[in-house]
Amino acid sequence: MDKLQIGEVILKLRKKREITQEQLGKFIGVSTAAVSKWEVGNSYPDITLLPVLASFFNISIDELLNYKIELSEKEVMEIFRECEAMFAGENIEKGIDTAKKYIEKYNSSYYLKLRIGFLFNMYSWRSGSEKKAEKMINYASKLFEDIEKNCGNSEITEQALYLLSGIYLSKDEDDRSVEVLNKIHKSEYNIDFMLANIYIKKGDIKKGRKMLQMQLWKNIFEMSSVLMCLAKSYLKDKKDLDIIEKYCNLSIQVKKLLSPEADSLLGFHIEYMGFAQIYLKLGEKEKALDMLKRWINYIEVNNINDPKDFESVWCFNELSSNKSSFTLNMYENMRKILEEDIFDSMRENEYFKIILDKVKDMERKTVK
Repeated sequence: MDKLQIGEVILKLRKKREITQEQLGKFIGVSTAAVSKWEVGNSYPDITLLPVLASFFNISIDELLNYKIELSEKEVMEIFRECEAMFAGENIEKGIDTAKKYIEKYNSSYYLKLRIGFLFNMYSWRSGSEKKAEKMINYASKLFEDIEKNCGNSEITEQALYLLSGIYLSKDEDDRSVEVLNKIHKSEYNIDFMLANIYIKKGDIKKGRKMLQMQLWKNIFEMSSVLMCLAKSYLKDKKDLDIIEKYCNLSIQVKKLLSPEADSLLGFHIEYMGFAQIYLKLGEKEKALDMLKRWINYIEVNNINDPKDFESVWCFNELSSNKSSFTLNMYENMRKILEEDIFDSMRENEYFKIILDKVKDMERKTVK
């Protein structure tokens, strides 16, 4: 019997019953201090007390010893934030070790596996080497695959499948990516849109309007992403610069509909960088550099670590701006992008050097 585990089981069951350590101690005939020691792992109950404990919690001894500790969503997010701070900080190895220990400790929590898997996949680029990055991605993949096979929660499972498809795609395992995506339930109906209209009809206008504003927000980003993907599709065969530019410009214009009020929220740097990389693949260095100028101008003016609140934008005034779960300095991420191989042809360009220096300076100055 793992004394730490049995202590946590007792703590969890006691809180579920909403009783104090003193009340539990009185029932089974031990002191409050004894119960406290069990729960923090300094000691564990005598074997003769197990039947009494099992009886009190209305479970079998076997269930008591094999009780699967379920974490609440709040507890999972506390663990997630603790690990994420280490992944984003200077000691990613400590973060990896800590996260794996939590997975071992709470092996039945599939929501925790989803969040930790997300961290391993998202921060693999900070690992320091391609080999380490591959290990992190493989670990994330195993967590998501475990969720797919064993989790009974469809929402968690489908999120895991979506993330898993991205991993397979990055490994050029296209067929596997398609296979897992096809396991996700795809509804043809916009339920939230219908619900929003019902709430407004009933007089709950604020709730309905909030749902519609969230739909607007998602649709703007989805439309912009679709247009960029269409542009990139023409790199695969025709390499038609005119059509590619039309799609790329349209992806920017979609967001510009809400400019300038929502500039900080809209993340134009995503499109500018995507556009620049497309130009480089087409050998259009001057056009790529022009797009990078627009990119650096945007991130100089708009704090991508701490974007503007939703409430300050007229068309999203019902949406609340929740504090980000991430502590990563986004300017570090921007600098890493500029260090990728695709920009090798521009390394000696003086303005490109200026752009890279500016990003490095923002990275040093920005403390998230």
